[in-house]
Amino acid sequence: MKFSRLGLLAAAAFAAGSAFGQAAGSRSDNPAFQVHAAEVATAQIESQMKAGEATFKAACMACHQADGKGLAGAFPPLAGSDYLLKDKARAVATVVHGKTGPITVNGQKFDSVMPPMSQLSDEEIANVLTYVANTWGNKGWRVAAAEVAKERGIPQKKSAGSPTEHPGATVSELKYQG
Repeated sequence: MKFSRLGLLAAAAFAAGSAFGQAAGSRSDNPAFQVHAAEVATAQIESQMKAGEATFKAACMACHQADGKGLAGAFPPLAGSDYLLKDKARAVATVVHGKTGPITVNGQKFDSVMPPMSQLSDEEIANVLTYVANTWGNKGWRVAAAEVAKERGIPQKKSAGSPTEHPGATVSELKYQG
């Protein structure tokens, strides 16, 4: 993808160290653990980027174009977009709720409609935003499905493993309670 392997490993190692440091105690000090955690995080980011690219092609490319440059005067660019990269929360809100009214992107004014992407799941929105924020030379951020769910204002539901299991309970909870 567009991430450099070294950059991904460094970011993943940092995330792994902070995410697992409290829970794992001294394991986070172990270089082998840090490398493994970084490799796992890198694989997750690469998977998210690949899924985001597929969602972009299916839901976003018609307006924002394959190269992310949009259509002059109609649809703003995502490639090198100061508007997109300035505010991650605003980007999430725009995809979840849509946007109408004038905006300025890279010094150009746009006044079209971005429809809410309510047909996309929280994970798909997180993936596509992560993809566009880190493609075409963008050096942005990563979005988690939980951030999208929070913006929707809908608590994330637990899912049962099968129709015979109790709705609202995860398989793990059922096994624990069983």
